Amino acid sequence: MKVRSTFLLAALVGGANAFQVTKISSSSSKLSFVSKPLFSSPDAAEPEPAAVVEPTVDVPPPKAESKGGALVPVKEETIEFTAGLIGGAVGLSVGGPVLGVIAAAVVNYASKTDQEVGEVVQAVSKTTIEVYNYLATLDAKYEL
Repeated sequence: MKVRSTFLLAALVGGANAFQVTKISSSSSKLSFVSKPLFSSPDAAEPEPAAVVEPTVDVPPPKAESKGGALVPVKEETIEFTAGLIGGAVGLSVGGPVLGVIAAAVVNYASKTDQEVGEVVQAVSKTTIEVYNYLATLDAKYEL
């Protein structure tokens, strides 16, 4: 136990040294700068600077900004899919991943039936899609 705590302490202290700020003295930075080439003769003339060539870049035309957020269409497929997502999220939060998968499958199946449970699930799912679309529009309108 004592060895483990000693090793842990050494690892923490050693790891902290990697983030230590080092100070660079001004005298050492002046010594490392070379103002002229090392292997040039004193008689050599200065070379002429090369001609500057501007690179050409193809820029696509600007896209028209869309007003509104990424809206989800309210169709039968999206309602059923959203019902499965809601059921999975509720099942996951209540009982973990296994219950989440089971709840997603059951609620998705229930949304496809014509029974009263299916109508309730479809209504909740449709309302969720409409709330999401409203919030996406609001987000796009008041984007910072």
